[in-house]
Amino acid sequence: MATDLWEQPVTFAVQGVPVAKARPRVLRSGQAYTPGKSVAYERQVQLAATLAMRGHVRLSGAVQATLRFDLPIPASWSVRKRAAAITGELAPTGKPDLDNLLKSVLDGIRTIVIGDDAAIVDVRATIRDRAVDSLQHWPECHANDRAG
Repeated sequence: MATDLWEQPVTFAVQGVPVAKARPRVLRSGQAYTPGKSVAYERQVQLAATLAMRGHVRLSGAVQATLRFDLPIPASWSVRKRAAAITGELAPTGKPDLDNLLKSVLDGIRTIVIGDDAAIVDVRATIRDRAVDSLQHWPECHANDRAG
């Protein structure tokens, strides 16, 4: 017997270091384009979302999204500063900006998980520093059509 597919949220992870959405660049001809690094990352998000949605219909109605971005700690940081970042004593307040990371993922899931990003009515997002050797560099997205 079939169960309600959306009793559980749509969850997926994208391997690799998260890439913030870059501003469009403009050629001398006046044509605008999105930088390749941003496009490549959005394609990674699209692939992960497509695999998570395999055989399922896009979410409709109000959607809640929860995202977690794990960023590598700069190699130039001291041992003490790295330890403080790993334990959460030192918050990742530098680049990339959280809003630009959100744009990358939300643009990537548009038309796959949701029809339009205007359907997202609640977003919860965090950035955390993680050691490079932990292999935990991915955003995680939960979307559920029962926002509230």
